[in-house]
Amino acid sequence: MTGFGRGTAPASRGRVVVEVRSVNHKYHDTRVSLPAELSAVEAEIQRTVRARFSRGRVELTLRVEGSQATGIRLEKDLARSCLSALEELRDEVGIEEPLSLELLTAVPQIFQPATDEGAEQVLREAAHEALAEALDAAETMRKTEGAALARDLEERLATIEAHLEPMRELASEVAPAALERLRTRIERLMSGSRHDIDE
Repeated sequence: MTGFGRGTAPASRGRVVVEVRSVNHKYHDTRVSLPAELSAVEAEIQRTVRARFSRGRVELTLRVEGSQATGIRLEKDLARSCLSALEELRDEVGIEEPLSLELLTAVPQIFQPATDEGAEQVLREAAHEALAEALDAAETMRKTEGAALARDLEERLATIEAHLEPMRELASEVAPAALERLRTRIERLMSGSRHDIDE
């Protein structure tokens, strides 16, 4: 069954939004899109989805609206690594000028939002709350669609059954007449022959 569900939950400085889309599929396949700050809960989210939907392709998108950051954190190991690589490159190509720290600002992920542990826990709890709401809505939609399909199939079966009895009556009348016509044709073809038709 197809389904869509959306759930939201407040977080420290904003909210978490989860959208779930499911479509028919022979097996279970879940695809999860999460922001970096919630990547640690991906396996948990996968298990939760699998517990609710045993079949189908499920696409889940989770986003955090509003900044949860309490500041900025410099990824020092990454910065040192980048600076060392740049200095090595400078020496190889023979540039004499000193390197500017400004070069490091172009490195992706060198500056990360800083959050405290309490904010991270609030964010995780909000993610689970929004996920539950989205899965409930998607499951309700799937059940509604399933019930509509069941009603449609029942109506079609009733129509077939209504036409079945007249067809049986017609078949009981047509079969003997067809058999008689066949015998007559065979008798005509065999006329002049000494063989009798066994009735």
